[in-house]
Amino acid sequence: ILAIGDTLKLISFDGDQTLYDDGGNFDADNDELALAIIRLLCHDVKVAVVTAAGYGWNGSKYEVRLKGLLSRFVDENMTKEQVENFFVFGGESNYLFQCTLLDADVDTSHISPFPKKGEDTSGLPTAPPIPSTPVPEHEGHAAGKKTQKARLVPVPIADWQADDLNGPKPYFWPEAQVKTLLDVAEKTMRETVDELRLRARIMRKERSIGCFPGGPDLIKKVPIGHGSNRLKREALDEMVLRVMEAIRIHDPPFDLPYCVFNGGTDAWLDIGNKRVAVAALQAFFRLPQEQCLHVGDQFLNVGNDLAARDATPCIWITSPRETGKVLQHVLRNKKIAPVSQDEGMMKRTLKEGDAAKLCVYTGETVAST
Repeated sequence: ILAIGDTLKLISFDGDQTLYDDGGNFDADNDELALAIIRLLCHDVKVAVVTAAGYGWNGSKYEVRLKGLLSRFVDENMTKEQVENFFVFGGESNYLFQCTLLDADVDTSHISPFPKKGEDTSGLPTAPPIPSTPVPEHEGHAAGKKTQKARLVPVPIADWQADDLNGPKPYFWPEAQVKTLLDVAEKTMRETVDELRLRARIMRKERSIGCFPGGPDLIKKVPIGHGSNRLKREALDEMVLRVMEAIRIHDPPFDLPYCVFNGGTDAWLDIGNKRVAVAALQAFFRLPQEQCLHVGDQFLNVGNDLAARDATPCIWITSPRETGKVLQHVLRNKKIAPVSQDEGMMKRTLKEGDAAKLCVYTGETVAST
């Protein structure tokens, strides 16, 4: 932080256990972090959440995980230009979103960054026009205007995967290699579940495959074993190491970037990694490595932040609280006023409907209990 000083132009964060508790959401209790991030955004620093959470191009699912932060953007009357300094990279390095201000009733599900195979990417559609001045919720109701929200909109492939950008191109990786890599990981995971007698479920997505606790329904199927509620760290590490070895000895060898990691409660293989994500952002923003910083909690050989070290300076933290302390130092070195203790202790009242959460594995909405 001292070496970068006030030259910082991009800071990226892991999600779980860095900005919010593992498996949780960025909620109203994260005010200190939210205010620090907002100060960076308002001083033209790009901020990106680079997360393994992969919900495809459905921005609304990532919005649920980050609801406390996104709602704070509106509460603080941030301008459109300030809000658009915030990005989310989902699935490690596969799905890039940009935050913007839209009317609350705007449907973003139709906005796709993908061209069809073989199509000219220069004709990709972009997001619809966006009002230039945000309207705070209370003012919008009083004036009869539409309420605005901070929304996550896919960044067109033609923008961040452009030929003139000297960065990785994950969208154009060969699908045949992607499929084979996932096949090898799936086979190894299933064998490991059987051999270790894990009460676990395996889920395969477009560019990832993971293993997570299977719930009480699997107790009958696997009477002698564990994992219905929580998989032991040693079992998850063993699964990760087995998948790594299966990929290492595969013939022909893989030349795709990938990441196999123990997420604390689950184990995943993702196509791509955080080195790819950070390098893609650096190319997109045309920034050198020395003006960037990545903050995360997974820097062991079974963690998914480790790869970021090949692309940017990194800070290894252990909790969201420590991330808050790091951000205070970042603000001071950027000559920005740090968040005061009184500000950081402010708590906002959850609004009706805020209690809804996502299943972090499937992306399906579940009701809080």
